[in-house]
Amino acid sequence: MQSLQGGEALALVPYADFINHSPFSSAYTDARESGSWLFKDSEQEIILYADRGCRKIEQVYISYGPKSNSELLLLYGFALEKNPYNSTIRADIDPLADEKLDFLQREESIIR
Repeated sequence: MQSLQGGEALALVPYADFINHSPFSSAYTDARESGSWLFKDSEQEIILYADRGCRKIEQVYISYGPKSNSELLLLYGFALEKNPYNSTIRADIDPLADEKLDFLQREESIIR
């Protein structure tokens, strides 16, 4: 989140985690100074800017960023059926494939 007073900042925003993800959305959240245009009060508030007009009770989506299904599953607990950012790395062209395989084999022997 961009803080108006100190640049980029982490923020716990109640209810923001209820906003679902769409890789095609250009809606976003941002901070702004609260109060009217004339009487600012040095507090900040979070605003959701929709990417289109919405009807009453219509769902608004934001994009969590260009993430593959493995990233979405790891970070947020879901994957998309049609994800334009989904990708895989072929093991035969992965420059670290041998090291990864060695690591997995070592870990497997430790677990047993």
